[in-house]
This record gives sequence, structure tokens and C-alpha cells, in this order.
Amino acid sequence: EYRYNSRNRSLIERAKKRLGTNCCVCDFNFIDKYGDYGKDFVEIHHLIPISDGERKTDIESDLRPVCSNCHRMLHRNKKMLTIQELKNIIEEVKIRK
Repeated sequence: EYRYNSRNRSLIERAKKRLGTNCCVCDFNFIDKYGDYGKDFVEIHHLIPISDGERKTDIESDLRPVCSNCHRMLHRNKKMLTIQELKNIIEEVKIRK
């Protein structure tokens, strides 16, 4: 039986390898900003919050790379935003500028 752990390093590394390290919300890339120091750095976001208690059989499909700022914004309120909702907010702000 697979023991689910939100801090499973191998799961995180596989997600980074499969999905890359650009933020899937704003496309920020840590290596572009910080050079080699930012290599392979990105946070991994669960589409279904761990706190919901729902577990998918295919956990890897539940993961997305996000930068630290977008990750905080996704979880800012009690009801977590979806990635698309946060992308829409960013786009609306660009339009208003």
C-alpha cells in the first residue's frame, strides 16, 4: 500500500521533472531570476487540498509547480482559489493598468 505523504521528496522531484519548474500561474522561473542558485526550485501545489482529506489514486496528477507568491495567493482565503481563478485575477489586473 502506498503511504501518502505531502512531503514525499521523490513525488515532488518526479512532479518537477514531469511538469518543469516554471510557475503554472505566472510563468515565473527561479533560475531566470536567481541563476544557478534558483535551479530546480519551485513549490508544488495540490489541486485538491490535503486538508480536504480526499486522496486520488494518481497523486501525481494532483500536483502543479507554482512560485512562492502564487502559492500563497492560491491559499490566501479559507476557500482556496483554483489556478485558473488566480490566472484570471492576474489578467484582470493587467487589463486595468
